[in-house]
Order: sequence, then C-alpha cells, then structure tokens
Amino acid sequence: MERRLTRFFSALILCLATPVVGLAQSVEGDAALEKKVRVVLESHCFKCHSHQAGKNKGALLLDSRAAMLKGGDTGPAIVPGHPEKSLLVKAISYADEDLQMPPSGKKLAAEDIALLSAWVKSGASWTDAPAKTGLRIPGKITDEDRRYWAFQPLQPLQPPALDEINPIDCFVRSRLQKEGLQPAPTADPRVLIRRLL
Repeated sequence: MERRLTRFFSALILCLATPVVGLAQSVEGDAALEKKVRVVLESHCFKCHSHQAGKNKGALLLDSRAAMLKGGDTGPAIVPGHPEKSLLVKAISYADEDLQMPPSGKKLAAEDIALLSAWVKSGASWTDAPAKTGLRIPGKITDEDRRYWAFQPLQPLQPPALDEINPIDCFVRSRLQKEGLQPAPTADPRVLIRRLL
C-alpha cells in the first residue's frame, strides 16, 4: 500500500512539474528571441523610431510593446501571432513599394527579416522597462491631453444656496435633491459613538 502511494505521488509530481518545466523553457526561449530582436531594432530602427532618440518618424515608436501595438500613421506596427498582418514585417520585407524600411534601399539581411517574422509569429514578447509602459510620443501634446481635468485651471465655485452650515454639505444635499434622494436621518449621539468605534 505504501509503495503504491509513493508511486502515485511520484507520478503526480512528475505530471505537475512537466508543464512548469515546459513553461520555463518557453519563457527562456522568448527571452532569448526578444534579446536578438532588440539588437536588430536598436541597430536599424531606433535612430528614427525611439523615445531615447526623441524621434518618431511617421508617429511610430518601436522601443515599447505598447507603442508597437498602437503603431503610427499607417496603423499598428505588429499584430502578435500574425506576421502577414504586421506592417513592421511588411516594411522590412520590402513587399510594398510605398512602405520600405529602412529606407533608401538599405534592406535588412534575410536572417534579420526571418528573425523579426519569427518573433511576431511567436507572439512578439517584449519586456518594457517600468518607466516605458504606456509611453506616449515625446513632445506631442494632443487636444485630449489639454482637456484632461488635472490640467484645467482652477475655477472659483460657489456652494449651492442651501440652509447647511458646512459648504460641503450644501454640495452633497444639492446632488441628493438632483437625484431625487433623501438624506439619512440625523443619528443620535449613541449611534455616532458606536460608528466611531
């Protein structure tokens, strides 16, 4: 009986560990592929499409996953899992006369194109630095940015004219009336003390 339990638990541990080992190998493979892709992009693309260079030709940045997914003037640069739909792969393959990167006939080596295609096909894993997540195009302030509440100038605001002692209560009472609600009745001192404890 003891032997059977030992065999059972050994088999169970092996079954549970196998996917974890496979996942670790997959993550390790993705990291190695990403590292190679970074080298290619840094060598050929970042001088015109990166935050660090302060350039974003065609409103395209390629140094963060969010920026690649957002894309530039012509659309998303990558569609993870689909190199045939990814403008980055289309541009570096020189498949379209109007979209060729790098420009001026400086086409990437065949192995670099294959590497970027394989990377997109595998899901385009990319580890953004914490400071680079959700990055925006540097130096470009949109109308939407200007409308954001935190950037609006302060405006003097008069509380609604109600018979409340505290101006904040005037705002609360006014909103309650607008919503057709009644405030809760005033609590007696015992209830207030119990709420504090």
